[in-house]
Amino acid sequence: MKRQIYFIGWLKMDNFEKEPVQNILIIKLSSMGDIIHSLPVSQALKALYPDARISFLVNRQYQDILAENPFIDEIFLFDRNIWNPFPKSIFSIVKLVNEIRKKSFDLVIDLQGLLRSGLLAWAASGKKVIGFNNSREGSRFFYDQRISVPNENIHAVDRYLLIPKSLGWNGKPNFYIDLNDKDKEFIEVFIKAEKVKSYLKLVGIQPVARWKTKQWSAANFARLANLIQETGHYQVVFFGSREELFQIQEIVHQMKNLPIIATGKLDLKQLAAFLKKCEMLITTDSGPMHLAAALNIPVIALFGATDFRRTGPYGDRHFIIHKAISCSPCLSRDCRNSHYPMECMETIIPE
Repeated sequence: MKRQIYFIGWLKMDNFEKEPVQNILIIKLSSMGDIIHSLPVSQALKALYPDARISFLVNRQYQDILAENPFIDEIFLFDRNIWNPFPKSIFSIVKLVNEIRKKSFDLVIDLQGLLRSGLLAWAASGKKVIGFNNSREGSRFFYDQRISVPNENIHAVDRYLLIPKSLGWNGKPNFYIDLNDKDKEFIEVFIKAEKVKSYLKLVGIQPVARWKTKQWSAANFARLANLIQETGHYQVVFFGSREELFQIQEIVHQMKNLPIIATGKLDLKQLAAFLKKCEMLITTDSGPMHLAAALNIPVIALFGATDFRRTGPYGDRHFIIHKAISCSPCLSRDCRNSHYPMECMETIIPE
């Protein structure tokens, strides 16, 4: 049961000094890693305004990350393909906006910083809309207040926290991801069904990423998995979504001994519960990388096209492998290195 909200603190801004903040909306639609990065913002806002009702607008597929979070009171779901097909999409958008407007938000925070999220922040008709001054696609023109980002290479977590800091917060980031008994029990049953050897420690591997330029070759991952299992101390478990199963199979076919394949068999909370069983996660720049980091699980991350300073695993328990190639990070989905395609990733060797 959500408790009834009667009163809450005050906005710590000169022109809003006497305005009560009873309702706050955070907009962060995607992706998995970005939503995990935004979790400390809700905690920071709750610390500033302990009785505030904090809502979150997120893509439907990522709602499990926010479920049962004590710093989030309500979740609004945005369907990724809501803009299509036309005209059906118009009715869906209007319905969503009307639901949001009914809440009469005092503060709307756009963490996404794109045209779509800027429009939604403006359409929410909150008393004040806050975003970043370097937001893209013109979204910043929908904000009442733009927060300066002093360093373009600041990590995404620290960048998002600039907003609660502008309101007076000065604490430490907290990543809260609920792991209930049902998810833990599911993993125990899964481990028994997969005949996981209890005397071996588990090393998770997340080999697939959404961008081709973030990926390491199947041959390299197969070699790495073989080296790990040949120590006699570890068993490898492959993670990933159902859509990534073909790529996982390509790796497994090149291995000497079969690993555990959890690919496509877990939802987000079950993945989190399984990651808690692992000694570490070896991964490309991916959503599960950020999930493991948020759960304080050591991560070895392979970085090439993307910037580990901005989107690497957050915290000090992690190890990043990155080759100082002149064109890296290119922040491009397609490799433009015609002399040595994917040089930034393929010069990393399994050993």
